[in-house]
Amino acid sequence: MFRFVSSSNSSERIAASGGQETLGKASLEYDRTKELKAFDETKAGVKGLVDDRLVKIPKIFVRPAEELAKELNCRPAEVQPPIIDIGGIQGLDRRKEIVNEVRLAAAKWGFFQVVEHGIPLTVLEEMIEGVRLFHEQDLEAKKEFYSRDSTRTVRLNTNFDLFNSRTANWRDTLIISVSASGTLNQNEFPVKARLTCVLARLEILPRTTCHDLNVQALGWDVVTAYAKHVQNLGDTLFQLLSEALGLKEDHLKSMECTEGLRAVCHYYPACPEPELTLGTTKHSDPLFLTVLLQNQISGLQVLYEDQWVDVRPTPGALVINIGDLLQLITNDQLKSNKHRVLASRVGPRISVACFFSGPVLSSKVYGPIDELISEGNPPVYREIQLDKYAAKFASTGLEGRGSTLFELSAEALGLKPRQLEGLECAKGCAFVCHYYPACPQPELTLRASKHADRLFLTVLMQDKISGLQALRENQRVDVPPIRGGFVVNIGNFLQVVRIEFEPLPSNILLGIILMKRANLAALRAGDNSQSQNVSVHQFLQLQVMQLSNGVQETMVKATLEYDRTKELKAFDETKAGVKGLVDDGLVKIPKIFVRPAEELAKELNCRPAEVQPPIIDIGGIQGLDRRKEIVNEVKIAAAKWGFFQVVEHGIPLTVLEEMIEGVRLFHEQDLEAKKEFYSRDSTRSVRLNTNSDLFNSRTANWRDTLLIWVSASGTLDPNEFPAICRDVVTAYAKHVQNLGNTLFQLLSEALGLRENHLKSMECTEGLKMACHYYPACPEPELTLGTTKHSDPGFVTVLLQNQISGLQILYEDQWVDVRPTPGALVINIGDLLQLISNDQLKSNKHRVLANRVGPRISVACFFSGPALSSKVYGPIVELISEGNPPVYREVQLDKYSVESYVRDKELKALDETKAGVKGLVDAGGAKFPRIFIRPPDELCADLNHNKNRCQLPIIDLDVMQSGDRRKHTVDALRDASKKWGFFQVAYSMLENWEVPCLSYYWRLLGSNQDTLKAWNVQKNAHLCDHYYPACPRPELTLGVRKHADPLFLTVLMQDEIGGLQVLHENQPVDVPPIRGGFVVNIRNFLQSYERDKELKAFDDTKAGVKGLVDAGVAKIPRIFIRPADELGADLNHQKNQSQLPIIDLNGIQTADGRKHIVDTLRNASEKWGFFQVVNHGVPLDLMDKTSESVNEFHEQDAEVKKEYYSRDRSKSITFSTSNDLYTSTSAAWRDTLTISLKTAHPLDPYELPAICRGTMLDYIEHVRELGSTLFELLSEALGLKPRHLEGMECAKGCAFVCHYYPACPQPELTLGARKHADPSFLTVLMQDEIGGLQVLHENQWVDVPPIRGGFVVNIGNFLQVLSNDKYKSAQHRVLSNHVGPRISVACFFTGSINRPERRYGPIKELTSEENPPLYREFQLSEYIASITSKGLTKSGKDYFKL
Repeated sequence: MFRFVSSSNSSERIAASGGQETLGKASLEYDRTKELKAFDETKAGVKGLVDDRLVKIPKIFVRPAEELAKELNCRPAEVQPPIIDIGGIQGLDRRKEIVNEVRLAAAKWGFFQVVEHGIPLTVLEEMIEGVRLFHEQDLEAKKEFYSRDSTRTVRLNTNFDLFNSRTANWRDTLIISVSASGTLNQNEFPVKARLTCVLARLEILPRTTCHDLNVQALGWDVVTAYAKHVQNLGDTLFQLLSEALGLKEDHLKSMECTEGLRAVCHYYPACPEPELTLGTTKHSDPLFLTVLLQNQISGLQVLYEDQWVDVRPTPGALVINIGDLLQLITNDQLKSNKHRVLASRVGPRISVACFFSGPVLSSKVYGPIDELISEGNPPVYREIQLDKYAAKFASTGLEGRGSTLFELSAEALGLKPRQLEGLECAKGCAFVCHYYPACPQPELTLRASKHADRLFLTVLMQDKISGLQALRENQRVDVPPIRGGFVVNIGNFLQVVRIEFEPLPSNILLGIILMKRANLAALRAGDNSQSQNVSVHQFLQLQVMQLSNGVQETMVKATLEYDRTKELKAFDETKAGVKGLVDDGLVKIPKIFVRPAEELAKELNCRPAEVQPPIIDIGGIQGLDRRKEIVNEVKIAAAKWGFFQVVEHGIPLTVLEEMIEGVRLFHEQDLEAKKEFYSRDSTRSVRLNTNSDLFNSRTANWRDTLLIWVSASGTLDPNEFPAICRDVVTAYAKHVQNLGNTLFQLLSEALGLRENHLKSMECTEGLKMACHYYPACPEPELTLGTTKHSDPGFVTVLLQNQISGLQILYEDQWVDVRPTPGALVINIGDLLQLISNDQLKSNKHRVLANRVGPRISVACFFSGPALSSKVYGPIVELISEGNPPVYREVQLDKYSVESYVRDKELKALDETKAGVKGLVDAGGAKFPRIFIRPPDELCADLNHNKNRCQLPIIDLDVMQSGDRRKHTVDALRDASKKWGFFQVAYSMLENWEVPCLSYYWRLLGSNQDTLKAWNVQKNAHLCDHYYPACPRPELTLGVRKHADPLFLTVLMQDEIGGLQVLHENQPVDVPPIRGGFVVNIRNFLQSYERDKELKAFDDTKAGVKGLVDAGVAKIPRIFIRPADELGADLNHQKNQSQLPIIDLNGIQTADGRKHIVDTLRNASEKWGFFQVVNHGVPLDLMDKTSESVNEFHEQDAEVKKEYYSRDRSKSITFSTSNDLYTSTSAAWRDTLTISLKTAHPLDPYELPAICRGTMLDYIEHVRELGSTLFELLSEALGLKPRHLEGMECAKGCAFVCHYYPACPQPELTLGARKHADPSFLTVLMQDEIGGLQVLHENQWVDVPPIRGGFVVNIGNFLQVLSNDKYKSAQHRVLSNHVGPRISVACFFTGSINRPERRYGPIKELTSEENPPLYREFQLSEYIASITSKGLTKSGKDYFKL
């Protein structure tokens, strides 16, 4: 960060505060207002910075990231504003032609150039030269004119709106006010000897001494002469414009438009980083007319048809542009256009803008000219008072930005203007649109109860109907509506901000504005309407457009016009790579290489840290003491940095040099010789391409790469490799293989393992060589040689030439890895971090592009036996109870293509609670893969031809007349049947839904009250969608294909478009209609056949997992819970009670066992649920079981289909919801059931191979645990330990392996509905996600997962046997946005298949005082009862006496 100090020595004006801080630190320490003030106090302007030879522009000049984002997709249009020759204006015919040309140019462009204007070329040249000499004179001579006092006739400054604008502009300006006659008041200028030269130079006199000149007589001759010429030209132009408007030629002059001439002399120095700033911000001139003189350095651009157009300098020409006031008084017949000036590496650019501003200090009123308005052309603008208009512009600046409410509030609190915004008070906002219907008994209710707003600030717009009251001095005060006004009130947070937050430093938050000053003319349509909704919608539209500052519109348009995939494909098909672009003499890099704006913005605050990764000398490794030292150095470097360099590594310097040279020769040979190797076929051992991820990455990298697969022994089939470097590559590969063996020995020892441990794990295999070639880049600041990443293998050995560029991320700062002669760079890969359980670090790194080149590097990756299915996980010797495994095991062949874990990314995104907007604001460098559509969808879209049909548009305004009403009903019926979609145009917005629904009862053939009886108009939901601009729109969707699940949808959309409807199997665009609504029939207005949908779902045999894989955004109706259930949940309070946890440790001792039995009795009687720990089932077995269940459910659908069945006689079945056809709603889960029947023992080979071994182990351990639990439960009932087992309660069991995928609408469905288990006992293992709830004292209680614990619950059978001493509690599983949730439930069901076996209350537990509550029954009878009635029915109640 820099600071400004006032000093005549410009080199002292900028002091480096120890170099650039990191972005986060800079954000906290950057005080923009302070820097602006420091800069302004130097009085040296931008010219002073340039004289200081600045190479990085100060932050106050850097444009916001969203503006930079626009520029990436912005190219000037190849058109030019008109050039009009106004010579011969005295001739009648020629004058008519000129008037017509001026009319067209002023109406269409608002800009034109004039030649033959009567001002001598010498005067123009002298004026330009005079301005240059003034700005380039000694600083002390200029300081006297430096001022921000707007009353001074002559003043110099940098940006008159410096303290109001978002970013400063790269220019200095001398402002001269001239009277209407074109003369200057010389008394405004101090008469001092040291100004003589300045004033003389402005006249461009011969080189005489300054003392020979008369200050009063000669100082401003050239300025006076030029001003008089411009005044005369202005008179002519206003005559032409008057005639162009059909008025008398002196009409505009009579309105005093020609008065108030002001000359603004701009000086734009050369800029070291012109792509980051502007010479002049986009604006329109606020006055009547501007006459601009510019030198031959271009930069001026005008916005024409949403594209920037260069206004190229024409020798001797003047640029004329219409101002805002002229557009206002002409009632939009003439156009005031936006324009700007680019900064440039070349300079100085000099321009003199003469503004005709009218009698600025007068209170003269201007409005649309009477002669230009009529009934057919009513006034567009209200009248304004000129002095107030000028004052407003002076306070807001070019960007039209005044003080925000937070700035004013901060100043009122005695804080810095931006301090509240710096505390992020304005960062989040919500728009709440209230609708208060007429009330039949208003005296009995309130529209809003008494409250204080709990946030920082509220800005309220209200219509003409009053009702708002504020409490002041304990009395109610009405707040009457003011037309065009806003109500502002302070929230609780802002009341305490001075006490709580004043000591905190303000951080940098540019461009966060809560409320810009509204253009009230945009609300005019709402004012004339009877509907509250119109003004609210227009208000929201206005605010969204203002707050986004136009970024979304520009980016969307650019996205539509820029086909990135096409450009990538065209580039790739050349097979010439980046080297081919350089050979073509490219001076601008293609857009596919340009990094996202948010990345570029981050780089502005990023400076490499002045540290270096370690350099380790591994010579003398055979000596015992030296080896210990080397191992220790490697351990520290690999753990702290993940990067180090090695010297004395044993590879001869000549081999290194020959390898670099060989790679250079290959890449620089003739293109045709290289093309045979160009390929994206990953099975080829040798292939050349540009970026292996070219079609997946956000931006391409500036490099070409030759990839070579080498065998584990370091050998290569020479016939596959280019002859130009075959020998050296073979030799180098063998050396690297040997070095790799040494490095893995050192790393093994550093981890405390045997020296060959990592080699025995095959880490040294799978050597792959990437030979990178980074050509010189014409715009290195816009791209990268290699994007930030970490290497996915075990270890990388990198050879690089002497051109730098490699950087590693160390403590959140980029560190240059400077090339060291003869050294190799070593870095730890992701797999080594995984197997070391985070003891070693895989670090992020990147390669910068460079104007110098080529940079050449050879990266050798030790990636293991990549094509094998070998499994890697944390090394057993490195984990313990105090250091548990951080990672799960991965299969190497899957890891190479599936290293991205979708569920982890989904969870991470959801936990931010910032949504897609948060991603855009954060400026992530990569497009998250969770948004990328499946390949089959993307392919299907490529084969889809867009249908050019037109969606029906129905005009509802004509519905009152009988014939037209019938016609409208017919049109609506036809659109509903054929399309299900249509657009409506209807001006009576307040009650539009009523006639629309009345049409529906007619076309559906229902009586008039049918739809209302269905409560169609109740429970309406307002859903506001926000679709941020997307960097890769071709890969994702704003909304996936779906049908709406309820009655009717009414959609308002803005002008951007994007909605499509599927008609005749082809997508049809639904173009936005201004003031229209899109209507579509939802599914409930169509027939809903639940049984048919259930069967269709069941027939897929893909389960819920199949729906998730298909990308459903809304759950099918078969999963939606009944309305009464959803309503009941709203009234359910969650109980914060804690489920009992029973520690089985100490079960072998008498005291310990007694304590356990007592605790278990209490839990079984009061809860029916408890958790057990220290149960004897190994933790690693539980983890493996959970993982194997996950693997079964996530394998290919075709593999699972062989197990899909609803046949309960089968031992192994896979299905979704065993009561799918009998329940009121399907559960959001899939289930693998393993049934262990007493009559038919399980054949192990029936189990799915993917989980067979683990499940058999798990079943054995859990059955043993079940026996222990039945003993304890028997004792708790006062029975002998083996009593329940003697009743065969533990004999039969079923293991139910549930898979609960992430659910897009978890609030509408359940993973398992409320039920009690039809078993004796259930032992449940659940993963860490949670979701299980038990109903306790009529409230739901969460059952939080305990690592290594089991959940145990009493089943209905055991409640019957205990005669209600034990409780079988109802429970359920919630669905979740996060998933999958895995659980394995073991149901101890007894001997279900023994018909002779009957169960009832245990005789020892009944008596006269405690008679049996249930009759005896067969288990098969019980199972049949719940099978027919569904899981939610409590079967035990059917057997109560």
